Amino acid sequence: MNEREAVRQCMKILPQLTQRQCKQFTTQDLSERLDLEITYTKSMLQVLCAKNLVRKELHYSCPQCHSQNVFVCDGFAASYQCYHCQAILEPTRVENEGRPFYSVSKDDFMQYTKETYPDIFHMTCEPEKEIIPFRPVFVEQSEENVAPVTGDDKVEMVEDKDEKTDNDLEKRVVSLENDKKGKNLFWAIVKIIVWVTFMILASWFVLYEMLDIFVFKDHHAFLYEMFMFAMKGSVIETNDWGDIFITIIGGILTLVVGGIDVLGWKKIHQYYHTIKEELIS
Repeated sequence: MNEREAVRQCMKILPQLTQRQCKQFTTQDLSERLDLEITYTKSMLQVLCAKNLVRKELHYSCPQCHSQNVFVCDGFAASYQCYHCQAILEPTRVENEGRPFYSVSKDDFMQYTKETYPDIFHMTCEPEKEIIPFRPVFVEQSEENVAPVTGDDKVEMVEDKDEKTDNDLEKRVVSLENDKKGKNLFWAIVKIIVWVTFMILASWFVLYEMLDIFVFKDHHAFLYEMFMFAMKGSVIETNDWGDIFITIIGGILTLVVGGIDVLGWKKIHQYYHTIKEELIS
């Protein structure tokens, strides 16, 4: 497909779209709007992207940290790197597995069409006006002074109604997106608070018990009494081994709490990036 044909196909629907509808659309969306085959639509988008008339983005999830990345395909990036874990990604895998989204600047595209292909621009944006014959309207005299509604007024009323409907729909979409963003922020903050509280309580409990057993030599510490109660009636005499069992139990608890802390920090880091993405978008 050549550039002229791609511009002509795109100009069939572009003048009727809003600025919001010109962003983040997929190949399937454009194919359905133009009633074209997917392969034909992909060929058209490749031509427009090569001329920088359409911007292509690849949404790709990092296989290491599973964070969502958005890469702009401007032809300058020789390699891809995860924004979060800084891992180097395979370009072939990103281009094959990434989900493509497209955006177009309506004003720039129409200005380019007007300068490069004026015939296409005038054919799609300036259709011939229908000549409406003049018909005088006779209004009978009445007690109420009501202005007559002419044909032009009816057209304006219909256009105002359509515009109001579009504005209401856009406001509804924005409201739903804001509600979803607010819920995501709320739950991310709640999860961070829960993890931080759990990590602090677990670390404080183990540290307190270790100090009570090894520093203050308290034989009534909770962990010590729990261990001694569990060893009653066992074939192994605790007196034969001294305090080695307490040392083993303390080491195991230390490893468990350390693992909980590491997992907690990873979760907090993940929720922090979620909050950051929601605030930026």
